[in-house]
Amino acid sequence: MKPIHIKGLRVTPQLDHYTCGYCTARTIYRFYNLRPRDYGLRHYLGVDHQILPDSMPFREHVQGWMNQMEVDTLGVLPMDIFAVLYWDGFDTAVLADAFDGYSEELNQHLKRGHPAIGMALPPSGGQLHWVVISGMDDRGISVLDSCGYCDPLEKNRYRYVVPCELVDRVISGIITVSRLQTAGVRRMRDTDFYREYLRGARFGAACLGHQANHNAGGYVRKAIGMLTKKKKVSGTR
Repeated sequence: MKPIHIKGLRVTPQLDHYTCGYCTARTIYRFYNLRPRDYGLRHYLGVDHQILPDSMPFREHVQGWMNQMEVDTLGVLPMDIFAVLYWDGFDTAVLADAFDGYSEELNQHLKRGHPAIGMALPPSGGQLHWVVISGMDDRGISVLDSCGYCDPLEKNRYRYVVPCELVDRVISGIITVSRLQTAGVRRMRDTDFYREYLRGARFGAACLGHQANHNAGGYVRKAIGMLTKKKKVSGTR
């Protein structure tokens, strides 16, 4: 396999424990010469949204229980990623099979000069984590990680390679992304929103199921918190 390494991708370091999705999307937007702030990226991805409204009766008790169960309600859901990328003119496709089943399709996508987004997990287990996929070669998949959380060598490197033999354990799903230079913000109709949210929900469920086959254990309870939130992209640009 001829090595593919996409140039121009810059890691966005993660400063908070829940901003891996935002940092990943920010790297993608900057690669396509889009200024994340101009698109209200952090707001529309719902990065800082809590699941429980302030006016909810017994909110502190319920939140306390959720904290005890380690359900984190901050961050970026798969549904938000799909909806916002579509809204901002990106085209996406899902690769959620075993690595042997999608490696050629991923290779062709990267060869065309477009990156991908991965849902990852450390080899030793933990929480699901968003990363950018920047290339691949005979060794495995090249990754940009906003905090080095899924580094197979556990050295917290921002850039590393996931070896072929570990891809199915570390990468639970991939979203290929591309955007034409002439693309702009799309009109987001209700049908568009529901379709992209459904795609994101299916992708998230597939990622959880995939990792359950490889890492059955306590991480499932933590990861399921990603899908307990119900948020909706709203507003106009």
